[in-house]
Order: sequence, then structure tokens, then C-alpha cells
Amino acid sequence: MLSDPWEVWIHRSASRAPGRARSARSGGIHHDGHDFIAMHLVGRKNVSGGLSRIYDNSKKQLHSCMLEYPLDTIYADDHRVMHAVDPIRTLDEGHPAHRDILIIDFDHKPLLSIQRETKLNPRSAKERRYPLIEIGIDLAERLLKLFRVSASSNS
Repeated sequence: MLSDPWEVWIHRSASRAPGRARSARSGGIHHDGHDFIAMHLVGRKNVSGGLSRIYDNSKKQLHSCMLEYPLDTIYADDHRVMHAVDPIRTLDEGHPAHRDILIIDFDHKPLLSIQRETKLNPRSAKERRYPLIEIGIDLAERLLKLFRVSASSNS
């Protein structure tokens, strides 16, 4: 499975509440619709709430945790568990408030390499693979750039 190709989706969920209460972005208890998900806290400032909750597929709560510090992370098998987040509230309404999450979704695509290679060169479909490590290196470089930008804008 690890030698097969994966699609990796990266997006940021920013809940900003300048001077007022705001719900963290959530669709209630839900699946994201991917194979695996990673939710990384980029930062939170001047907010309370935002408790992350993990549920089984019958919506029985299994775990809860507060992502408090940058890079606090939740990893989940999106087929086996569901998740939700509680609303956030501004602590001091006179100052900006935010909770920023970087979400990375992973989808296993075993036929992707065969489809790509068949279009390029039908004879090499089984010879060439796209290892996850190649995706991992590229992903790591992108994340480092994103966190550098985020860290400098939060200063």
C-alpha cells in the first residue's frame, strides 16, 4: 500500500473572530471523505473553546482533546472515526481572535500510477512507481514554507 500513489490534499481552516464570538468551522459530527486525515494546529490566539472530539461511526464519543500549541495534531482513519469541533469564543472582545488549523487529507490511489504510465508509455506501467516518500519530501517542503509564513505573520 505504501508503494502505491497517494493524493494529498492540503487546506487551511481559519476561524477568525475579531471582537466577537464565532463558531469554529465544522459541519457537526462528520467524515471528511478521505482515507486518512491529519489536523494540525497552526495557531490560536485570544480564544476559548474549540475542543476537538472523535467519535466512532455510530457517533459514540471516543476521545476529546484541545489543540493548544502549534503542531498539536490529530491523526485519524476517516473510514473508522468521525470528528467535530466545539465553537470558539473570543476572550477579549477588544482584540482579534483566531484558531487556524492545517488539514492534510490522504487518499490511497493504487490505480493512479498505472493510469499515468499507460498514457505515457504502455510498456512501463508496472515498472515505475511513485513512492509515498517522494510525496512526503515535497509535502514537507511546502509545510515548512507555510509555517514560516504563518509564524512571521503571527509575530
